[in-house]
Amino acid sequence: MHELLAAGITGCNWTVTSHSDETLTAINKIIQFYWLLEQFPDSTLLVERDDDLHRAKRERKLGIILGFQGGSPLGRNPHLVRVFHRLGVRIIHLTYNEGNALAAGCLEASNGGLTSLGVQAVQEMNRIGMVIDLSHVGARASLEAIELSQAPVIFSHSNPRALQENPRNISDDQIRACAAKGGVVGLATFSAFVGDTREGRHPGLDEYFRQMDYALTLVGPDHVAIGTDIIHTHPDASGKALGLATYHDFRLFCSMTKELDSGGVFLNVGSAVVLPEVFLKAVSVVRNLGYRLEEFTTANLDFIQHYRPTQNVLKRPTQNSGQAIALTGHHEIMIPLIAAALKGSLARSSPGTPEARQPRAGEKG
Repeated sequence: MHELLAAGITGCNWTVTSHSDETLTAINKIIQFYWLLEQFPDSTLLVERDDDLHRAKRERKLGIILGFQGGSPLGRNPHLVRVFHRLGVRIIHLTYNEGNALAAGCLEASNGGLTSLGVQAVQEMNRIGMVIDLSHVGARASLEAIELSQAPVIFSHSNPRALQENPRNISDDQIRACAAKGGVVGLATFSAFVGDTREGRHPGLDEYFRQMDYALTLVGPDHVAIGTDIIHTHPDASGKALGLATYHDFRLFCSMTKELDSGGVFLNVGSAVVLPEVFLKAVSVVRNLGYRLEEFTTANLDFIQHYRPTQNVLKRPTQNSGQAIALTGHHEIMIPLIAAALKGSLARSSPGTPEARQPRAGEKG
């Protein structure tokens, strides 16, 4: 994040879910993202409207646009577009390579089109104001979506197939149709989309600029952009820089874990493997460095109480003191209830609030 800001970048599309995530998993990951956002209020902001991008530029912050790579979190209910929009999501790919309930993916030989649910999803995204991203979508399905859409669409990271044969790249017809609708094609820097990668070869900037020139000639500068996608596969990606960033993040997490002593609360919401492992390591680091870390509460919220959260979040960190709570159920029900209970408890304990002044049963007003 700090490297992006240092490079002058003040806006990015943040893929908040994986392509196979179901609805509740996607919601949990959005919840985790909001927690992360709250840790960096001076350097990040959530982009929910055009003005937020301008604000990020003025305030030198990283404006984050939440997106899905694949429409799987919608399941078979296009009306969830509205729900995810309320949660801050602004971009949705209809598919991620493989087909789903909305459309065929670009890796399917059948080259199917939009489904009836996909038609409804496109219409709902238009109505709500959600950007339709057609990278990873099958050729026929993408053309049908463009024709149906009443708003511009994007191919956020797809390159001209005329120059590099790859199922993830797109045809001239797709590029022209996107431009005719007022949309934009972002050209990716992923090696296999740019040029020949046989025998370990890595295409260079000259080949990327050749693709850029081709697209600009085809549809003009208003409809072509740089859509870098991932950078870690590039031969110049710095393992040292990536390692330092990971080290910095873990130290930050340890410093926050240290503050749990004497009354803190740690919530593990839906992570069955990674976060419980990291949390236990952070607890060990804090204690091994001589800091007191006792008498705090851990809680695991999930549909099933898995082994790692049970051991690494609930049992081991609190085995000498503190308490552990296992809450099993639907996140979309439990989390709002917990938030409402905390809000009510804080209000009742704060003197001068309307809730604190209300008489209890049996008391005179």
